[in-house]
Amino acid sequence: MLEALAAGWQLDVADPVDADAAIARVRAAARDGVDAILVAGGDGTIRLAVEALATFAADGRATPPPLGIV
Repeated sequence: MLEALAAGWQLDVADPVDADAAIARVRAAARDGVDAILVAGGDGTIRLAVEALATFAADGRATPPPLGIV
């Protein structure tokens, strides 16, 4: 993360309170045109992010950003 910050990237850290909030945050980030989405967590957290990006794309919107898993 320090290298990303040094390269001028802006990081937005979110700690959603539940699954609905996590999905909403990922969809909002994709809609806002972020360069990438990084997810740190277990299988459930990763599944929520993948689901959010898949439904974002299925809604006929632009290609979703890449997903990185930490």
